[in-house]
Amino acid sequence: MSETTPNAPAEHADPHRSLRTGIATLLNVGTIAAAVVLLAGLALLVKQGAPPQVGNFAARTRESDSIARVLSDVLQGKPDAIAMLGVILLVFIPAARTLAAAVVFAKERDRLFTLLALVIVATLVISAL
Repeated sequence: MSETTPNAPAEHADPHRSLRTGIATLLNVGTIAAAVVLLAGLALLVKQGAPPQVGNFAARTRESDSIARVLSDVLQGKPDAIAMLGVILLVFIPAARTLAAAVVFAKERDRLFTLLALVIVATLVISAL
């Protein structure tokens, strides 16, 4: 009589286990990375002698807050842009998670939920731009 491993039925019950583990890792690593970037930007602001002010992060013109502009400012080492990059990363984490869910739905051939997930991703990305 052969013994079966206790993990065997669970692996067969959840064919997307590795994808779900990857999504969890993405959420954990992404959140930590975003927090580190945000805190680094804020620390640099304080180090420069300019304490963080709400005005630095208030709504400004669309051009000044575009992702391309933020990335350009990050490359120049501007602390407020580094902090803003942390915020942008935090915004894109749910979009990445929802995109991964869309992949799962597509693999399961669930067209309705795939479409809904992609609409949510598009909405999150467009609103962040």
